[in-house]
Amino acid sequence: MGSLSLTSWAIGWGSLAVLLRVTSSMPSPDHHEGDQHHHHQHSENPKLLYILMDGFRWDYVDKQSKSELPNFDTFLSNGVKARWTNPLFPSLSFPTWTSLVTGQYAETHGVIGNYFYDAQTKEKFSLFNEESTGKQKWWTSEPIWTTAEKAGLKTAQYLWARCDVPIDGVRTDYCEHFIKIPGKDIFLENIMNALEKFDQGYDFVQVYTEHTDHTGHNYGPDSQEVLQAVRDLDDVMGILMKELEKRELDDVNIVIVSDHGMANTAPGTIARHEIDDYLDTDLVENIADKGAIMNIKAPPENIPKVYEQLSAIPGINVYKKEDIPEKLHYKKGKYVNDILIMAKESEYGNIWSEKQGFTY
Repeated sequence: MGSLSLTSWAIGWGSLAVLLRVTSSMPSPDHHEGDQHHHHQHSENPKLLYILMDGFRWDYVDKQSKSELPNFDTFLSNGVKARWTNPLFPSLSFPTWTSLVTGQYAETHGVIGNYFYDAQTKEKFSLFNEESTGKQKWWTSEPIWTTAEKAGLKTAQYLWARCDVPIDGVRTDYCEHFIKIPGKDIFLENIMNALEKFDQGYDFVQVYTEHTDHTGHNYGPDSQEVLQAVRDLDDVMGILMKELEKRELDDVNIVIVSDHGMANTAPGTIARHEIDDYLDTDLVENIADKGAIMNIKAPPENIPKVYEQLSAIPGINVYKKEDIPEKLHYKKGKYVNDILIMAKESEYGNIWSEKQGFTY
C-alpha cells in the first residue's frame, strides 16, 4: 500500500462522514487485458469503497481512546472528517440510505419513511418486508450505482437498501439487497467480498453494516455493548487496510458514512405517549411509522377532528400537510398524507399505537 494520502472530500447525510484515499508509493505493473484477478490492479479510474455504518452516532469514535480504536484513528489522522452533517428529515434508515445514493431530499426521491402508505393504491412500504420494499413504484430516482453503470463502470452492493431494483432498465452488476443480518462477522465477510470484487475489476463497491444500530437498539447508545460494537468495526477496518496492502490495490478511495445517530429512550428517561389514548383511531385510514414521527391518512371530513385530538398530546408538534415547514423538505413527498406528528426531543421515540392493520 505504501502511503496514505489526504484527499479533501467527504460526504454524509447522517452523523458521520469520513474519507481516506489509499495510494501506493510503489510503481504499479502494467495492466494486461483480461487479467481481472491479478492482485496488482491498475486502473485509469480510482476505485471507491463506500461503507455505511448504520446508527453510528457522531460521537462514538470520541467516546474511546486512540489506543482502543487505532484504525479509526488512522482514518481520521490521514483522511478527512466532516465537521458536522445536517441530518435528513426524517432521520430514519431507508430515507437516508436513499438520500446518500441519490443526493435528494426525501420529498424528491419519495422514500419518506421506514414505513409509509400509498393512499391511492392502498399499498404499504414496510422496512422488513422484502416484497413491499422491492416494488418498482417506490424507486424513481437514479442512485449512484446506476449512474456509474451507465458510464461503463462495474458496481456491486452488499446489504445496501434495494440495490436489486432496476432504474431506467439498468441494474447494478452485483447486488445483495438489505436484509437484517447483525454482527461483526457479516461485515468482515462483506468487506472481504468487496476486495474480491476489486480484484475482479470492479470500480465501485458499497458495504452496509447494522452492527452499531442493532446493538444500540438492544442495549442503548451509551452502553458498554455499543462501545464493544465500535471496537468490532475498528477491528474490521484494520483488516481492510492490511488486505489492501497485501493485495497492492492502489488508488482506492474509502468513504465511511452513517445514516443517523441514536438517543437514549430507556424507560424512565423520557415521556411515553400512546396515540390511542388521545385519538379515536376509527377516524383514520392509516398511521405509518412510529417513534419520532407518524404520517397519518384520514378521510377529508375527519381531518379537523383528528387534528384536534392529536393536538392534545403533550410534547409533540402536529402539522396538517400544507403546514409542514418547508425547511424539512418533506411535505411535497408523494406519500406524505394528511397529518404529520413529530415528537419533541424529550419525547423522542415514544409516540405509538397498538391498533392492528396500520403501517408501523
